[in-house]
Amino acid sequence: MIDLARLEAVCGRDWGWYTTVTDNLPRVLALAEELLPRPAAARVAERITSVTDVLAACPKPLRWRARAKVGRRMPWYELPEEIGGAIGG
Repeated sequence: MIDLARLEAVCGRDWGWYTTVTDNLPRVLALAEELLPRPAAARVAERITSVTDVLAACPKPLRWRARAKVGRRMPWYELPEEIGGAIGG
């Protein structure tokens, strides 16, 4: 279950989270359509549409809008460091 109010609060405050979430929703839909029966994939599509609508409509502060202007020219995420060179290493 997804708490839309919490997701809205986080993504409405942070452009990076918003971008990451909205970038991944189409991937979730594609996987749902590939892996799930048609009725279940349709429910996923409806829920993704609801999430997308909520995130698009949520209020965004000046700091969010300024970061959006910079856009993807500047990274908004940090890549994890390698630990021990191998998984479990």
